Amino acid sequence: MDSVAGKVAVLTQVLREVVGDAAAATCDVDHKWPDSARADLVSRDVPGRNVTIQATPEWFDIRANDLGVSATIFDSDYDEAELEDTIRELATVAREYLAGGGHIEWRRHLLGGPRPRLKIQTGHGEWVLGRRTSHIPYP
Repeated sequence: MDSVAGKVAVLTQVLREVVGDAAAATCDVDHKWPDSARADLVSRDVPGRNVTIQATPEWFDIRANDLGVSATIFDSDYDEAELEDTIRELATVAREYLAGGGHIEWRRHLLGGPRPRLKIQTGHGEWVLGRRTSHIPYP
């Protein structure tokens, strides 16, 4: 899908279906990346939890902004069905985190203090969002 407006529409629709009223969501074109769609979600139930989902022509990203962790999926050759499936999976991860789910693990690093890693289990496997590395379950 080449249209940014189309990506915003798919993002809005999928978030409405998957996340529902669990979070306040705003979807729009990302002004830093004009060819990408972005959604900012703020939990209604767990204070402080907020997530950003972004879809660009080359990659998809989910960030737990309050922890400073993320995961990125690189895919520059997707069609509309793949766009919707990928956003649906990212929305599932976001919904779980915003509802208070997931396990936050603090790992010590040689240079600096502890860094968070967020682990979330979905129907496709375990997602691990980190500051420098992440793990995404591929089917």
